[in-house]
Amino acid sequence: MNRDNRVNPNMQLAPYGHSSQLAPWEQPSSGGALGAPAGPAGAPPATPLQKVHRLLRGRYFLAFVLALIGAAAGATAGYLSQKPGFSSTGVLSISGVIPSPDHKDVLIQMYGQHMARQVAWLKSERLLRMAMSRPDFKAVRQFNGADPVQEFAQNLKVEHIRGTDQIGVTYTDLDPAVSPLAVKAIIRTYNEYFKGTDLDYVKDKIRYWEARKLDAERVVKARENEIEEHVNAAKFGVDNLTPLIQAKLTEQTAFEREALRYKHQLETLRGGKAPELSIEDIARIDEQMARKVAERDRIRAELAQKRLIYLEGHHTIDLLRRQQQAIEQEIDKYASDIRSKWVLANRIQPLPGGGSSEQAALISRDPAELELMVDIAEKNASNNRKETERLGYLQRQIDKAKASIIEQNDKLKEASRELEKLRFQQESIGDVTIISEGNSPTLAIDNRIKFGLLGFMAGGGLPVALLLLVGLMDRRYRYSDEPGVDVSGITLLGILPNLPDRLSDPEQAAIAAHCVHQIRTMLQINGSTLGAGGAADETAERRVFAVTSASPGDGKTSLTLALGLSYAACGTQTLLIDCDLVGGGLTSRMNVNASEGVLEAIADRALLSYVRTTDIADVSILPVGNARGHHASTLSPGALRRLIDEAKKHFEVILIDTGPILGSIEASLVCAAADGVVLTVARGQQRPMVEKALSHLAAIGARLAGVVFNRAQTSDFERSISGMSVRSISRHPAGGNGHGNGASNGHGRYGPVAKAVAGEQE
Repeated sequence: MNRDNRVNPNMQLAPYGHSSQLAPWEQPSSGGALGAPAGPAGAPPATPLQKVHRLLRGRYFLAFVLALIGAAAGATAGYLSQKPGFSSTGVLSISGVIPSPDHKDVLIQMYGQHMARQVAWLKSERLLRMAMSRPDFKAVRQFNGADPVQEFAQNLKVEHIRGTDQIGVTYTDLDPAVSPLAVKAIIRTYNEYFKGTDLDYVKDKIRYWEARKLDAERVVKARENEIEEHVNAAKFGVDNLTPLIQAKLTEQTAFEREALRYKHQLETLRGGKAPELSIEDIARIDEQMARKVAERDRIRAELAQKRLIYLEGHHTIDLLRRQQQAIEQEIDKYASDIRSKWVLANRIQPLPGGGSSEQAALISRDPAELELMVDIAEKNASNNRKETERLGYLQRQIDKAKASIIEQNDKLKEASRELEKLRFQQESIGDVTIISEGNSPTLAIDNRIKFGLLGFMAGGGLPVALLLLVGLMDRRYRYSDEPGVDVSGITLLGILPNLPDRLSDPEQAAIAAHCVHQIRTMLQINGSTLGAGGAADETAERRVFAVTSASPGDGKTSLTLALGLSYAACGTQTLLIDCDLVGGGLTSRMNVNASEGVLEAIADRALLSYVRTTDIADVSILPVGNARGHHASTLSPGALRRLIDEAKKHFEVILIDTGPILGSIEASLVCAAADGVVLTVARGQQRPMVEKALSHLAAIGARLAGVVFNRAQTSDFERSISGMSVRSISRHPAGGNGHGNGASNGHGRYGPVAKAVAGEQE
């Protein structure tokens, strides 16, 4: 397989715009990764507790302090917002027994409903308004709100004590002196003004339903009279005229058909279309002619039989012939008489075996007679139609009256039921006895502790919720393990510490150098792809790495230089290529002054003549030269690959520093041509920017080697593998690297990370 088309075993990046492929952070992988929210590949999704931890991370102490302050303030406010209430209760007894002169007391029917109405009266707006206006109550309590009755009713409770004839009236107020006076005002107002009101209400309803009952009875009587009048008008003595109407409709059809038949016969006669009657036609419709024809046929048959026996001229044959002539003359004369009066309306077709296809129809030869028959049939049809319509009208009126009677009978039943209920209610007005007008006030409600607890929880939770919101709005990477939680499918190569520009602490320098060596080791371990049978394919080893970032200032140039020094420390011939046409930071930091560089090497297809050695053994550099950002348009993927292939012939590892992947043209070309891409993510970098950079790398078909988290804090090292192994680093590293001239002390421009690696080799 061509080297440029090799597939990274850790991930497969889709070409740009291919909708069936997944984004890099959605790809499955076996390594730790920067990608999907599911965390590392194969790991379960983050639990809610883990999500909360990520949002509050670094803010726990602040959240704890603010939660304590808020909880204390909320508890105090909740406790002080409530005041205890005092209640007083009065009791009314309403008798459920109707006294009788013969001492046979009767229990009031529908007593439960009566008690419910008394409860409603005690809570009615009218009664409460009158109770509030009593002088003894106004002296201790006045309401100044928009709806004083509603405010008064909110503190009032009236209920029927189940299983007894008593109603309890309870009033609660913050002032213990108000409660008993409120109960006394309500009970006295009810006893003075409302005790007998229920009876007047029942009487009014009785009068209403009695009037409705009389109206219904009057309407029923009127409708019954109407039905009787309609029955008399129909002259049949029944109120169901439907059978008569059906019979009239049948007669109507017969009359109309008869009139139509006579009209057809008249048209046939006048048009000369009626055929003359034959002897056979007359025989079919006239019995006398049928007998004559039968006699003729008999004589003919007998004559034919005798001719077989006797000779012609025999007296028997002569007799039969004379009989035949006589009968035929009679038939002709009888047929002539019939034909003089009638003609045939339609030819009658005889059927085999006897009978005919239809009934014979004769037409009188006199048109006047047929016209008379038409007039008679039409008159009968007209008279029958009028009678049918009259009977139909009477039937509809009868049905309407019957429906009205049914409706009024329903009203009568309803009125009777309501009157029965109301008379029960009229009998159920019992005597009222005041058992208590209000006892001494007692403590009823004390919500201070409950509201204090609510205030404690709300006050303590609000600061935490605000900090969670701040965490949601903060889209930056703040800790080294956040990329592995947020995005899955991409290897996290390592982390780099946040070092000062003037690095003076040997321990910090040792930690930084160790981290760079660890990143280099990860690249070396993952640098070979698997060939057939699962064995490492050394010919397919990754040797060309492009170092880029999502945006400027993420430390990609420092990482490139530090990795070059780290490779050189293990005796690897390393070439650094400065392909950042805008920044040229690698050339500047290595203090290389050359007018020709990467562009000229590409143009001349010659590499070594433009490569510059450095004062560090096994490290060479191809500077940027005089190239600038606008020269990126002259680069092509093919020329860049030729340069890389040439570099592989002379160097073991090639590290290419390029511009930010989202902001430079040459970065896309370099990342697509390299064996692997190292993406730097600095602490504080925006997550959407990193995700966009990963999408762009996927679109150009780049092979991502992994991600390096830069400017990590001390706490990141305590949680990382680097932090576990840093303790074994020597405090006094060796002075030389054994590969040439050794490192120079002029490292000031390298940057703190590269300076730490270079200083380790001194």
